[in-house]
Amino acid sequence: MSCFRSILALFALSLCCAPSISVADEAPLADCATVEFEETANALQGPDCGVSWVDNNRRQTVIWTQTTEDFQLASLAQTHEGHPVLTSGQMPALIDVDQDGWLDLVTFTAVGMVNGEFNVFLYDPTVDRFNPTDPMSGHTLERDPLGYIIATSRSGPGWVHRFYSATGGVMAYQFEVEPYGLAQAGGQFGSRCAVSAGPQSPLSVEDIRTSYQIPDAEAFLAHYCDVEPKSGASARPVKLQEDPATVDRIPGNTVFYCFLEGGTHAVKLSQGADRMRYAYGPLGGEAELELDRPLDQVYFRFADSAGQSQSGDITITSGAYEYVVSVSASASEAGGASTPNLPKSRLDAGGLAVYKGGKDTAPIFDKDCVVERSYDGLTTSLE
Repeated sequence: MSCFRSILALFALSLCCAPSISVADEAPLADCATVEFEETANALQGPDCGVSWVDNNRRQTVIWTQTTEDFQLASLAQTHEGHPVLTSGQMPALIDVDQDGWLDLVTFTAVGMVNGEFNVFLYDPTVDRFNPTDPMSGHTLERDPLGYIIATSRSGPGWVHRFYSATGGVMAYQFEVEPYGLAQAGGQFGSRCAVSAGPQSPLSVEDIRTSYQIPDAEAFLAHYCDVEPKSGASARPVKLQEDPATVDRIPGNTVFYCFLEGGTHAVKLSQGADRMRYAYGPLGGEAELELDRPLDQVYFRFADSAGQSQSGDITITSGAYEYVVSVSASASEAGGASTPNLPKSRLDAGGLAVYKGGKDTAPIFDKDCVVERSYDGLTTSLE
């Protein structure tokens, strides 16, 4: 059955009654991106707020709350509403630490002048949950091309590289390399590299080759044992940090997000009690165009297929221009109270077309959504 502007009242009601990010019966939380925090020596201070992003066609949301003690490590708990609550001194970075195709949460807690503790919460999509891992000490977190996660920390005048594996939802300590770890043999002046699996557990080059399946163990150890890297030498590991080009953060009230073909821009539709906001702009940057309209000035056209799929478009007008967001979604698994991030419908296709002078003309802009990096909450709201 096709439904045109008559669907407006239903859609408005669904927006008003749609679940929002909140704790107990309190007012909806602010978006962390819009909150002004006070920065102390070791942590941020501010109100509870929501961090939302798109990941594999899902909208993920974590509620952030500040720590209450100095040097308090990050922790994560589930609320009865189901949204995870992250308590930490800093905002989390969104990084695919275990390279499973899903973004994980990474936090850093400063403990001394240089070192601190990294906490990684690995996301498990099968149960829609972030699982904590043991803290890793250091000041820098990196990934070696072989997949090892490296936490580097200062140790006196030198430093220690600790290597971890990240597989099967677990971060497991493997071994460490300390360039200044041993005195030179024969009483000679200076230090030499120590490789071990912990106290009193030295490792040889052959151990690294066979036990840790590193075929070129000599070159591997030469890099991490080098106390003075040669000029022009390429850095073997890559620093683990959030990449704005691959992470799609969104406001918490986003009902549709379309990562457009070409990989540089996105379009967002966000909800209000009786309004809709359209925003188009570069990834991670300020919107180049924003249109805010009452719902009675937004044209909705949707059709469903016996509850198995929804398709249609939303049109917002500005002068001679019409901005048309299209969406097509099929029924999917439903998220319950304990898994609110699981969508009721899955986006199959979508896009943005811009017309000047009416839809009977050729669009002046027409691009499809990259489905894996887009999110559909519109058809869910209309179910």
